[in-house]
Formats: sequence, C-alpha cells, structure tokens
Amino acid sequence: AAAPPKAAATAPPKAAASASAAPGKAGAVQYYTPSAEVREIIDHDEIQYNPTPYNPAIPNARYFMIKSLGENDIYVSIRKNVWTSTDAGNRRLNEAYTAAASNRGRVFLLYSVNGSGQFCGVAEMMSPVDFDKISGIWAKARWKGEFKVRWIFVKDVPNSAFKHIINPKNENKPITIGRDTQEIPVEQAREAVRIIAGAPLKTCLFQDFVYYDAEERKRRPQE
Repeated sequence: AAAPPKAAATAPPKAAASASAAPGKAGAVQYYTPSAEVREIIDHDEIQYNPTPYNPAIPNARYFMIKSLGENDIYVSIRKNVWTSTDAGNRRLNEAYTAAASNRGRVFLLYSVNGSGQFCGVAEMMSPVDFDKISGIWAKARWKGEFKVRWIFVKDVPNSAFKHIINPKNENKPITIGRDTQEIPVEQAREAVRIIAGAPLKTCLFQDFVYYDAEERKRRPQE
C-alpha cells in the first residue's frame, strides 16, 4: 500500500512538531521535535532534528549519496537509527568510516528515495558495518549487514534546489543524479547540506510515521 499524501505545504506536519531551544541563551540552536505520538514509535532517545542554525563545515568529513528503494526503509532507519546498503555499498561506506575515524573525521549520508524528486534528510554514520548482521527489518529481506546512524535532518527538499551543484566524481552530473553510496566531494556536499539546513520545513517523513508503523505491525504482528 502506498503512503498517504503528505499535508499541504502551508499546513503543519500531521505529526505535529515544535521547535525548542535552551531558554535564556541568545542564538541557541533550535530543533524540530516530533509529536508525542511519533516519539512513542521511535526506538531511541535522540529525538531532536533539523538544528537551526547549523554549520556544515565539519573538519575531515566525507559525504555519500544514499538512494533508498522506498520510503518505508527510511522510516525504519529513523525509528531505529540504523542503515544498510548492498554488500558493495556497505563495504564502500565501511572503508570510508574506517579511514575517517583514523583521522578524527566523520561520514555523512544524504538520503533520497528513488523516483521521489527530492532529498529527504541527512544522517551521520556512527559505527563500522557489522557485515554479519541480518535484522530482517528492511523491505527487502536480502539486505545483510547493518551500521548505526544518527539522523540530523528529516526534511523534504526538492531536487530543483540543488540543480546548480554538480558532482565531479560523477561525470559532472548534478548531485541529484547518482547511484547508491556515490561519494559527493566535500565542497559540493557542504553546499547541499547548507541548502537542506536552510530550507523551510514543509513536508517530512514524520508526517507518515504513524502510517508506516501501522503497516509494519501488519507485516510483523509479533512485535
């Protein structure tokens, strides 16, 4: 079953959220906090997203495009703070994470669902890949391996916002065009993250969280 359409751009997300900041501090970072209904679904305590302001100039960082086959796997990733790719993709990301960790660097993932015409968020890779892990939580049972992530942005931003950014590592095509785990050079990736950070929150996956949770319970009623 397809997910229901998201709320109109001028309406607040169906999974109502609020921005919060430390009181009494000028210029404090503000966050998007999902509704209580959505927070009950999330399996971890890291529930602050879309920080404002956000500085994308992270030292020794590397960036990769993630192309998901469907939005339901993004839901699972946000809910559990984990991700997986193909065997080749996992090996590419694991090599990047290992190399970055040796240099106090970090690895960031820019997510897009195939055919969606938009980016839907940014996460940071938080562990090496456990290549033996078979969790059974993904839409395609063939996925093997898993690693931890921390979602920073959960926000839909149309590809048109990035059309001016090209990827020299992918035949100078726009960064919106690329295969799963395609690396994006630092300069171009930082610009993309800056755009995501600054884009107004109109729609996001949290709007469909309750729907995907219900679908997941139908598939795995034992949970």
